[in-house]
Amino acid sequence: MAARMIRPALPEDIDGLLKLSRAYCQQAYKGFDVLCKVQDDKALAITFTQLIADPQVRLPLMYLNDQMAAFSAYRLPAADPGEILNLEYTPDASLEDVRALVDAILRDMTSLGTDIVQVWLLRDNLRARFYYQQFGFKPAGGVRQAVVG
Repeated sequence: MAARMIRPALPEDIDGLLKLSRAYCQQAYKGFDVLCKVQDDKALAITFTQLIADPQVRLPLMYLNDQMAAFSAYRLPAADPGEILNLEYTPDASLEDVRALVDAILRDMTSLGTDIVQVWLLRDNLRARFYYQQFGFKPAGGVRQAVVG
């Protein structure tokens, strides 16, 4: 079993976040390649910098055997619901590993008084839907339109 550690992201983690995010996007969004090209590395680095600095967002990193293997950004709720903004991981991260990160997020949100946590997914992203359902999330049937690019 891999040694697992979860800690908050710091500004010096930006390069690692970029690397993991790009690799995740290429793997997870095959067929939706346009999503991987929405932001270049400079713009994505600015986004990560803003997320790390935002007091209403937490961005935990999960390391497996001293290698960054997953991260997530989630918005702290002013009131229900809380929201997981993203969850990205390497192919080496098992369902159990990713579950450990999601469980840590849910414990944090629960400790802040959140009863409901929402996640928005692309309708056709069956892999993400599978993962979130494994973590106890249920489809609520909502639809949100987003403009990309």
